[in-house]
Amino acid sequence: MAIKRVKLNYISAVSKTPPAEKVVIPGSHMEELDRTIRQKIRQNEAERAAGMEAASRYIVR
Repeated sequence: MAIKRVKLNYISAVSKTPPAEKVVIPGSHMEELDRTIRQKIRQNEAERAAGMEAASRYIVR
């Protein structure tokens, strides 16, 4: 028994949207956002290191 090929009807799942206008963002806001992101990265790295250290105590031999 062979597999039948069927022509597919392509329908876009998302309607096309017009391009949005550019918004001016102050440099101070970008600096604050950058500072927040760097702080979150440091926090995530510290939590990951603590998790790895805690997980090392539960290795099954």
